[in-house]
Amino acid sequence: MTSLPAAFVDANVVLRFLTRTPARPAEAAASLFARGQRSEVDLVLLPAVVAEIVYVLESVYDYDSERVRFELMTLFDTGCFAIVDDAALRRALALRVTTPVDFVDAYLVEKARYEGLGVATFDRDLGRLGADRMDLV
Repeated sequence: MTSLPAAFVDANVVLRFLTRTPARPAEAAASLFARGQRSEVDLVLLPAVVAEIVYVLESVYDYDSERVRFELMTLFDTGCFAIVDDAALRRALALRVTTPVDFVDAYLVEKARYEGLGVATFDRDLGRLGADRMDLV
């Protein structure tokens, strides 16, 4: 039995696929993701990469949080790759649609909530998001 080729997926590959620009890299990304859907290659998406994708889509491509959520959730649902911490990432993307908060803060709150942990922070907004803030003083 031979093992499948495997790779972590970089943000630029996802960004080319989602924005469809430039055309040639976008087509290559689509082809790679199709291979992932057919289980010809094991692709892995990390939370740090998702954070970079969110940042670039919002700051460079002017996507709002709803469009970012829609595009990423649609891509996540294709099954083309394994998503590390999938549930917390999905909840963080959803939280941002209703609450103006940075993606990393939303992810931190959702990850802490999922793990049953507090968050050591000076940021009171995280408490308003439902994080159990650790007393630092």
